[in-house]
Formats: sequence, C-alpha cells, structure tokens
Amino acid sequence: MSILQQLLALKQEQAEQISEDELLQERSDLMSLIEKWQDRNKSYSFEGYRGVQRFVELLRVMGGYRDLDDFFADNSGAVEAVLQWAADRNVDEWEENLKSELGDDGDDDEDHDGDEGHDTDHDHE
Repeated sequence: MSILQQLLALKQEQAEQISEDELLQERSDLMSLIEKWQDRNKSYSFEGYRGVQRFVELLRVMGGYRDLDDFFADNSGAVEAVLQWAADRNVDEWEENLKSELGDDGDDDEDHDGDEGHDTDHDHE
C-alpha cells in the first residue's frame, strides 16, 4: 500500500471516528435535555397510566406528537425497538398468545419475507 493510500485510509478512519463521536455527543445532549425536562416536570417514572401520560407529554414537547399513535406512525424505528424489547423479555404469555393466534403457522420454521404469497385472513381447517 502506498503512503498516499495509507494517509487516505487514516483520514477516512479519523472522519468516521469524528462522526461517531459527534453522534454520541448529540445523543448525550438530548438525554441531558430529557433529564432536565424530567426534573422540571417531576417526571421520574414512566410506569403505569400516569407514566404513559408523562411520556406522551414529553413526546408532545419534543416533536409535537398528539399521542403514541402519532409518534409510532412517524418513527418506524421506535416500533422495531419496542418489538425487539418485547422479544428480549421472553414473556411466556405473549409467546403463547401469538402461537394461539397463528395456529398451525406458529410452528412453521420456514422464513417468510413480508406478506407476499400469504393470505393472513384464511381459516385453517
């Protein structure tokens, strides 16, 4: 590898590191602001119904969202994060309910991409 290529590779690596550092700082700044909002509003817990109301109020302040529906509709990554969170909990009841809902399809080991070719409203006999 020539010296020029090594320098370009080093420059690219430094640029990527700066971008990662800036991203971490921006996340830290936002978390700091969220914590300040929580302190000001005495919103230290998001548990239960009142906690959800506090969370919705924070979302309203942050992005003008009316409710959780608006927030999730605008942030599909949040839906994915909640689904991943649910999967990580390993709650037997949730798994059993999904298996019950899926019927025979719940035992299917095949990988299905999207809904193409699947009629999700059909009855299993």
